[in-house]
Amino acid sequence: MVKKLLNPLVVCGFVLVLMLGSLAHLMYGNCQTTKFHYMMQAYWMPDNLPEWVLVDDDKILEHPNNFTGIWFVWHENGVKRSEVNYLRGQPNGSLRTWHNNGELAAETYFNSKVNERLLKWFYRGGIKHMEIVFYNKNMQFATDWNEDGSLNKKEYYDDKGVFIKRELYKDNKLTKTETTE
Repeated sequence: MVKKLLNPLVVCGFVLVLMLGSLAHLMYGNCQTTKFHYMMQAYWMPDNLPEWVLVDDDKILEHPNNFTGIWFVWHENGVKRSEVNYLRGQPNGSLRTWHNNGELAAETYFNSKVNERLLKWFYRGGIKHMEIVFYNKNMQFATDWNEDGSLNKKEYYDDKGVFIKRELYKDNKLTKTETTE
């Protein structure tokens, strides 16, 4: 009689330990393991669990200081919010962000080498509508497109970020050049 009762108890205990272990891993494991780990730790736990269960560290979802790799952040609805490449804790390479409907919002390219070049692209309705180039934290060049994809304007800046000129376009043809801001 004890043998028959023991087997189901052992099996149930084993299944319970597996379930609790999986839940604990979702709650306290690395938030970059899957999007469900991130969503559990960023949204579901703070909203649904008592305070004594929560980890008392606001920085748990931030990348470690010397992190190298790709860091993902997710919207609450499960759509990717951002994807950033890091090299020794500094953004290096691409950073892409999305709206919560899944549409690409912006792309940035970091070059954390000596010249600190930064490129940014912004999207509206899936079409690129602005591009900005920075060099040593100063804007160098900006291009703006109309909603139909035609060129609207280009702006040029010197090495210190001081405005040089603006070119205005209509139907992709240069119509006016301004030299004062």
